[in-house]
Amino acid sequence: MLSLDGAQLYRNKQSDCWMYIWILLDRSPDSCYKKCHVLIEGVIPGSNKPKNVDSFLFPGFQHIVALMREGLKIWDATTNHLFLSTLFIAYLAADGPGMQFINGLVGHSRRFGCQLYCPMRGRHKSGAGHYYPVSLKPGGEYNVNGSMHDNVNLRTFIGPRSQDEAAKQYHKNLRYVQESTSISMYKDQRLATGIAKPSTVSTFPPNCTFEIPNCFSANIIHPAALNLTNLFTHLWRGTLTCEALDQKALWDWAIFCNLEAWRTHDQLVADATPYLPGSFD
Repeated sequence: MLSLDGAQLYRNKQSDCWMYIWILLDRSPDSCYKKCHVLIEGVIPGSNKPKNVDSFLFPGFQHIVALMREGLKIWDATTNHLFLSTLFIAYLAADGPGMQFINGLVGHSRRFGCQLYCPMRGRHKSGAGHYYPVSLKPGGEYNVNGSMHDNVNLRTFIGPRSQDEAAKQYHKNLRYVQESTSISMYKDQRLATGIAKPSTVSTFPPNCTFEIPNCFSANIIHPAALNLTNLFTHLWRGTLTCEALDQKALWDWAIFCNLEAWRTHDQLVADATPYLPGSFD
C-alpha cells in the first residue's frame, strides 16, 4: 500500500514537505506499521506545495510496474527454493488534498469531491467555487445553478454498488473528459464528471491492483477527528463566521455561548479524562 501525506516540519515557519511510503500488507497487522518494516519511497521538499506530484511518483512507479510485469525473484533459504513473486498494490492512501494527485480527480472541494468517486454532488454558495457535500437543499431564496438538486437521503442514495459498476462508470466518464477538444469543453466535462486527468495508477497491469477507483482509500481520520470536532465546537460556542443576514442570537444550538457554561463543560471533560482509554491500550 502506498501512503502519501504532507507535513509541516516547523511550527512557526513555512516548512511544508510531502512524504510517500510503502506499507507491506503481507506482514501481520501488529508489525506491518512498525518503522522497521515501512519502506520510505521518497520525500518531496517544500516549502511550497508540489505542482506536479506525478513527476516524483513516476520513478518509483516505473520500477514497481517492471516488477509487476516481470516478477521479483526471491530465494527462500528455508526451502532452498527460488520463487517468482508478483507485486500487488492493494490500496493507495492519502488525505483529501493529497489524493487528487494520485487518483486524478478534482479534489474534495469540487462538485464531485468524494475520494471513492461516489455520485454524491456538492453544493456551493453564489459566487463561490468551493463545494460542500450538503445533502439538504438550502431553503429561502437560495438559487444557485448546479446546486439545486433535490435533498439527498444518505441512507438510500448511494446504495450497494459493485466494484465493477464503479470501475465502468469511472472509465466511461474518463473517456468523456479525454474527448474534450478545447479548454472550455474540458472544464465543462471536468465539472460534469469530477475527473481532471487520468490517474498514474492506470499504468499498472490490471491483475496487479484493484481497478480504478476501487484501489483508492477513504480518509476518515480528518473528518471524524479534526474537521467535524472543530466545526461542532464553533457551532456550540457560536464563534462560527456567519452571513450578514444571519443572527447568532437565533442559534438555539449554540449552548456554550455562555462562558461559564463552557468552563463547566470543560471541567467535566477534564474530570472524565482518567476513565478514557488511551490510544495504545
